[in-house]
Amino acid sequence: MIVLRIILLLLPLFAVLYYLRWRHRLKLSGRVADDEDLKSIRTILLSIIATLIVLLLVWRFLDTKSTDRYKIYVPPKVVDGKVVPAHFIDREEVAKPEKNPAPEKQE
Repeated sequence: MIVLRIILLLLPLFAVLYYLRWRHRLKLSGRVADDEDLKSIRTILLSIIATLIVLLLVWRFLDTKSTDRYKIYVPPKVVDGKVVPAHFIDREEVAKPEKNPAPEKQE
């Protein structure tokens, strides 16, 4: 997952560096493109970059492997002087009166 985050951070930088390198080579070779060509190339590059960023963000936030949507989070609490760690329980267990996922209020 950390590799994905690094790629997301560096993707715009690589795109700009690639564009600047490409533009510099055009100037050195004397083949400077028209303004219309540059506008269309910029538009295409920005569209591709924006699409990639949106797709990666959607993929990142729709990834639900870490938690199950049909479970309820129970935060950690102290019971009889011992810490009960946080955990997830099924929704069906919440309907049972003997199990309550909510922590008891401590005064």
